[in-house]
Amino acid sequence: MIEESPTNMTKRQIGPRVSSLVLDDFLNVLKNSKEFGVDTPEGRAKKENVIGMFAASTFNPNENVKFQDGSTISLPSYAERLNIQILKASDLNKKLQENGVDKKITVRMICRIARDEKDVRTLMDGVWKTPEKAQEILSEAEQRNQSIYEFERQLEQESVGDSESETKGNETSNIAADNLSAA
Repeated sequence: MIEESPTNMTKRQIGPRVSSLVLDDFLNVLKNSKEFGVDTPEGRAKKENVIGMFAASTFNPNENVKFQDGSTISLPSYAERLNIQILKASDLNKKLQENGVDKKITVRMICRIARDEKDVRTLMDGVWKTPEKAQEILSEAEQRNQSIYEFERQLEQESVGDSESETKGNETSNIAADNLSAA
């Protein structure tokens, strides 16, 4: 039995639709990564103890994958052959709760608090390994990443300001350019 922990799993978030090509790309990323891939006599392969967890917003379980020989299988079956689990955020939340994490803590919350994808993985590992300290782990990460949140707020304000300046005309654009050159 493979121990399912975020340490030996990886997650990739994608757009609105999952297809066999997207799953193939994900498998290639796993195979070619330093953490999840390994060299074999046949070339690069995914490590045996790695289960790829693919977080998808939507996928059609009735969609079929057609092979060159004309045979077809369902998209979930194809993912299973590749040893990839297609999960929705609610599925990951359920796994966290089954492991003893408080219901208030969700994957979405972890992703919002995290600095980047590596930080998401680190936070998920910490929350998974010590579910009783999950809130403390996330609070520490939130404090650590305050500078990023402030920067994102500034970008949002500038973005709103930019869209307003487009409607006001060139005069506002010139003032913004002067402010940038002065900085």
